[in-house]
Amino acid sequence: MQRKIIPIIYATDNGYAPYAGVSINSLVANSSQEYFYEITVFHTDLSEDNQELFRSMRGDNYSVKPLCVTRFIEKEIKLMYTNFHFSKEMFYRILIPTVFDNCNKAVYLDCDTVVLGDISELYNVNLEGKVIAAANDIMHVRAKDYVINELGINVDKYINSGVLVIDCEKFRAQNIKGKFFEELAKRDSLRYPDQDLLNIVCSNNIKYLPRRWNYIWHYHTIKSDPMLNLEPAEMEQYIKDSHNIGLLHFTSAVKPWNNKTLDLSKHFWKYVPGCAFEKNVIKNYKSVPMKHYIGMHFIDEEDDGFTVTASLYALDDLKYEDVIVTIDGVEKEHNFYYSHIIEIEKRVYRRTFFKFFVGNDEISKKTSISFYYRESGERLKSILTATFPLDGSLRSFAEYKNAIFCNEKGNVFICSNTKEKLEESKALLGADVSARKGKDSFRKTNFLRKIYKLCKPFFKKDVWLVSDRTDFAGDNGEAFFEYLQKNQPEGVKSYFVISKDSPDYKRIKKIGPVLQPGSMKHKIYYMFCTRNISAHFEKYTLKPIFNNTQMKDILGKCKNVFLQHGIIKDDLSLIYNRYSFDFDMFVTSAKGEYDSVAYNPAYGCGERVTKLTGLPRYDKLVDKKEKLVVFLPTWRKYCFTSMTDMTPIDNFSETEYCEFYSSLLKNEKLTKAARALGYKLCYYPHALMKVFNNAFKPLDSEVFVDSESMTYTDVFSRASLLFTDFSEEYISAPVLVS
Repeated sequence: MQRKIIPIIYATDNGYAPYAGVSINSLVANSSQEYFYEITVFHTDLSEDNQELFRSMRGDNYSVKPLCVTRFIEKEIKLMYTNFHFSKEMFYRILIPTVFDNCNKAVYLDCDTVVLGDISELYNVNLEGKVIAAANDIMHVRAKDYVINELGINVDKYINSGVLVIDCEKFRAQNIKGKFFEELAKRDSLRYPDQDLLNIVCSNNIKYLPRRWNYIWHYHTIKSDPMLNLEPAEMEQYIKDSHNIGLLHFTSAVKPWNNKTLDLSKHFWKYVPGCAFEKNVIKNYKSVPMKHYIGMHFIDEEDDGFTVTASLYALDDLKYEDVIVTIDGVEKEHNFYYSHIIEIEKRVYRRTFFKFFVGNDEISKKTSISFYYRESGERLKSILTATFPLDGSLRSFAEYKNAIFCNEKGNVFICSNTKEKLEESKALLGADVSARKGKDSFRKTNFLRKIYKLCKPFFKKDVWLVSDRTDFAGDNGEAFFEYLQKNQPEGVKSYFVISKDSPDYKRIKKIGPVLQPGSMKHKIYYMFCTRNISAHFEKYTLKPIFNNTQMKDILGKCKNVFLQHGIIKDDLSLIYNRYSFDFDMFVTSAKGEYDSVAYNPAYGCGERVTKLTGLPRYDKLVDKKEKLVVFLPTWRKYCFTSMTDMTPIDNFSETEYCEFYSSLLKNEKLTKAARALGYKLCYYPHALMKVFNNAFKPLDSEVFVDSESMTYTDVFSRASLLFTDFSEEYISAPVLVS
């Protein structure tokens, strides 16, 4: 009897080819003899050697065929862009129904998978009329805001595209490929382009698979990470699924072929022996040097010394407890902070953060900070990371009130901050610049240092830079700036950073001096800045000058203060953390919010950086209550054709948002009541939605649309009633705030 054929498709380049081979080896090892598995490997540039290795993989019930798909993407290839560890091959899964135009159904698998069950069970799943079958991505919890706000998708419906069952007939009939690339042409900033777009174009057309058929190992590699917040029921089910995995997916940049000791890595290495690519996999593993490092991240100055935050980058089973910290040979106590997994130069490290204290009385003319293996006694190399004010490859320094921290070829020293030592360090720094002046980045650095030297006599006061968004003000930055102009600390001159094209520019200029973001004047003032204070921290307000090694003696004195632009409800540590922004102060407004930031290591702030102050704009909330009712709805992603340039859609008047608020603002019963009681009704849209203001006119005299003359502070002060909503992607019942 002729066996039924099951089409299985992979897509790979030369780098991932050996791991696709291991995946195929696992698939056929667990396959049913009742079927014949036609395995096709899509590619555009596979070497002849790799193609031949794939062809050599054949058996009684399977065959493997490499297939070049260049001709199928000639038109679309210019649209394909990549990021993170992904390659252009991620787009090839969209081609399956086109390449196999007579195929009714197919299975697609990522190269970083191993099949632990019978793949025919997955193939035979009932799609129930849907165009694809896929599993919900458990890692949505780390990208919740992105999925909701950028993609407009319910997180519980967001799928991982690494394992797909495709109804090829429906895929072709519904022109999913055309819609996919049409949408891709509009978007150039997606995190996971192929996956995000499949979620968008196949929305409400997906059959959801049990997670055992796309069991994502990422959870196991970061389960101690505080940024991962699974609901208890979801976590319980996920762990239960781990005992019955049908298909294991090695998501993220962390891969089992770079570290054999991580949870679930054994399932990959089980299928390496006997694979056609066995020698390649083992050679690749051995070719990456295995090293351990100490990373230095933050130095926080105390009255009596310094608290240092460092981390151990460890391979295999080395733990932070296996490290000895010494100050001039005297062992220091160091305490655990938190740990996670990170990939550097193709090698997977477990990074464990820890803290130790250096007292002022321990600092001499030249004090050595060293790290040793406890067992062997050998010294560990120190690398000084981007958030630390030193560079790991050059002799450089960072100046503090009572000490100078120096780095020389992986060794860290502390010197007392005497005038002689400071001049010596500066001389060394100048030599570094001179030695590298042929490089473009160093030429720019030299230019900026010369400007700094020329301008220094004219800056008698410290500079404080304040900002909201560069295109809009009206937030905590403006409120603080207005207060600052009336209560300027002695020896300080403050400036507001805002674009001349902003509608708020003239208003801010009346309050105090302004700087154009990213301008040369802004960069010069930034070199003399001691406080950089913002409610948003955009590119041009956080670091208008790239904080490279040769500028850190100048720029390192600037402290970053994050005023926020709202009260944090969810865990936003993936976005607002000290490792990304190097905050020196993180303002919070409620005890619960303070606790969620200060005691979550993923923010990296702790009690020292996190402050419970309330938001500056609250101080401007003087009660000016009028007979005014304000409708203050949030924005809607579906009202824009592109989130990159915020292009509004043409048919806004037909959207649920417009219909809902139009009917509300024109409600005869509401306007009649307002007229009788002497109230005015105001529709005050989110800043992004004001482009649609004309859609709500004309209105009765009791109702007006405003997003220009009033600020948010005016709204909160003047309104007697305020209506808003919770929704990110659909209209929900309004909320009454009184």
